[in-house]
Amino acid sequence: MADKRTWTDDEIRAVKRVTPLIASQYLEQYPNAMSVALSMRAGRLPIGEAVQNPRTGTWTYRIDKDRLISYKHGVMPEADIQTLERKLDEFTQMARKLIDTVREERAMMYQ
Repeated sequence: MADKRTWTDDEIRAVKRVTPLIASQYLEQYPNAMSVALSMRAGRLPIGEAVQNPRTGTWTYRIDKDRLISYKHGVMPEADIQTLERKLDEFTQMARKLIDTVREERAMMYQ
């Protein structure tokens, strides 16, 4: 078995397309391309998208270089932070509406 190739941040930035194999070699905790692919499919590896073709069942992986590098260094890209903040705001608004609805229903029950 050949030694596992190692990649630098600059090499990742320079490569035309990052494949699951390259990502597994760059992210040392993933032993092979399949482990990266399965983690992306399950939504546990936020470095891009895993998209399944509904007709053929085959998977395509779109790995974002900046997200991959950020993930390796434990940093979340600014775009992801903004998305999380927006989703948190939406969740908070929905929770407030639900609480108000429950309060109104309880008030009507005890009248």
